[in-house]
Amino acid sequence: MSFFKSLTITGTDKDEGVCIYLKSTTHRVFQEEINKWLGVIYKYNAEDYYKKCLSGGVDYIRLWSTLNELMVAYFLDNMLNLQFKLPQPSAGTGKRGEWLYQKENQEVFIEVKSPWEERRIGTYFYSHFNTLKDKVIEGHEHKPLRRMPFIVFITDALNISPAFNNRELKDVLYGRIGIGLEGPKNGSLKPIGGVITQDGLFQKNKRNGLSAICILKLNVFLDKIIEVDKQIKMIDKQSYHFSIYHNSLCYPECKLNPDWFRNYRQYFSHTKELSPY
Repeated sequence: MSFFKSLTITGTDKDEGVCIYLKSTTHRVFQEEINKWLGVIYKYNAEDYYKKCLSGGVDYIRLWSTLNELMVAYFLDNMLNLQFKLPQPSAGTGKRGEWLYQKENQEVFIEVKSPWEERRIGTYFYSHFNTLKDKVIEGHEHKPLRRMPFIVFITDALNISPAFNNRELKDVLYGRIGIGLEGPKNGSLKPIGGVITQDGLFQKNKRNGLSAICILKLNVFLDKIIEVDKQIKMIDKQSYHFSIYHNSLCYPECKLNPDWFRNYRQYFSHTKELSPY
């Protein structure tokens, strides 16, 4: 991968994992996908910007976040068939997004967020609610001033996996209903105060310029095992997990055409049970 030859990876245990991903032959499929992502920035002459982003010492989080931005561009280009217009578009507020794309003469402003959270020992299935909420709010800060479709992508990065925390993301965006419980530390809990409701981030008078939240994740998995010249070889495959959560309460100028995403799982409802498109 010539693009990465000049990178200096900082020397921590976490950062050594980056070198493994980029060099190990056991991650051939992953390497092939990265080459496809890089192909997009070379196609649109945006490689100098990303080389500059990765100049100097590059840590694990920084490199992965950059790779995720490239993954989103590749997915927009090749899976969603949007037309590239501009890297790093200005929001008009002093902030910038990641990409500006176009579909059917409608420009789409793209922001990419890659959540990071340290793994908690012995608690694999723990709540990502607050982290997901913070990342959506952080991404919303990059919204363009003018009314236009604005999407925040949340990528599957490092130790957090929003692609597999669908229920929590629905709660973050559309709100949740629960029952308050109280009781002794080692005893049974009893409901208190009736039903508790919590508003989601998609609200009638808040974040109306946010069109949707998208989840994108690359899965690399073992497809089959074959025997070649009396040696066992593993064949890996890749697939992309993508889902989109529409903001039903956004401005009309910001609404996205569901037909653009008809091959993928979509969510629309704000006040009732969500269902895929």
